[in-house]
Amino acid sequence: MNNRKEVGPDADNDAEAYTRQCAYEYIEGLGRRREATYRVPPLECGCRDPWCHRCKPRPTKGYALAVEHLLAAGLSPWPDVQALREMWRADDRQRRIARTIAERWEVAA
Repeated sequence: MNNRKEVGPDADNDAEAYTRQCAYEYIEGLGRRREATYRVPPLECGCRDPWCHRCKPRPTKGYALAVEHLLAAGLSPWPDVQALREMWRADDRQRRIARTIAERWEVAA
């Protein structure tokens, strides 16, 4: 019994055709999503698509609390650059914590 895969120009064309079909379906889906955003009322900020809505700053209070807890335990938390920037703007205490994390990880925010 011969279990060899057929190799030749048709095998490559099948893979290419499948890849093209997937890309086509993905692009069509993006178009349908954009059309749907025109049917819903805009958010307060003017954005229409809540899925990719990025107008509001991300909440950093939870990150700041977790960072304080980890630092008290002697651990170095992972530097979330966006959250560190928000902590830098908040107050002096959070600014010191953000500086500590940035220095430990050698991060330039």
